[in-house]
Amino acid sequence: MSAAPPPITEYPNPLSYYLGLITSQHNQKPNFMATVAAEVQPFVDLQATLFSLLGIFNVNTATGDRLDKVGVWVGASRYLNEPVGPNNITVLQDSDYRTLLQAVIAANNWDGTVPGMYSIWAQVFAGQTYEVLIQDNQDMTMFVVILATTFSVVVLALLTNGYFDLRPAGVMMLGYYQPSVSGQPVFGFGAENSQISGWGTGVWIEPLAV
Repeated sequence: MSAAPPPITEYPNPLSYYLGLITSQHNQKPNFMATVAAEVQPFVDLQATLFSLLGIFNVNTATGDRLDKVGVWVGASRYLNEPVGPNNITVLQDSDYRTLLQAVIAANNWDGTVPGMYSIWAQVFAGQTYEVLIQDNQDMTMFVVILATTFSVVVLALLTNGYFDLRPAGVMMLGYYQPSVSGQPVFGFGAENSQISGWGTGVWIEPLAV
C-alpha cells in the first residue's frame, strides 16, 4: 500500500526532493543525475507555478483583476447594480469587495439556521467590532438589528441594499435596523440582557441609517 501524498501545504517539492529518491545504485553517477535533473526540472517549475495560484487567487489576499476573477467564480461583481452609500459608490474597492465575496462564499455554505448565521457574521467580519441581533419572526420573515459596529459606510450600504442576502429560501428579509438610542438594548419581552430589555430600558428599533 502506497503512502498518502503530503498535505497541499507541503508542495511544491524542490528538485532535490526528487533527486533524493534515486537509489544509491545510480545517484553516484553525475551524468545520470544531470539527465534526471534536466528532465524533472520543468515539472518542478510547473508544480511551483500551479501551487502559486493558491495564493494569487486567494480571496483573502487577491487584489485587482485577480480578485475580479475570484468574483466570477463566486458569482458576485464589484460593479454594483445601483449606487450605494452617501457617495453613490458603483464600484467597490478591494477591501469592501473582499468582504462581499467572503459573505457570498459563506452564504453558499450556510446551513440555513440562525446559529449558522451568527457563525457566518463572525467569520466574515472577523477582526471588526460589531454586535448583531438576528430575529426570526416565525412567520417566514426575519430582520437583523445591528447594535454596534465599526463597519465602513460602504459595507453598511451593501447590507441595507440587499447585497448580503443572507436568509433562508422563502423567508423575507424585512431589513436591517439599529436601536433608536445608540448603546441601549432594544425593547423586547422574555429576555433581560445587554441586547434585549423590557419597559424602561429597552428602546425601539429604526431602519439602519447609512
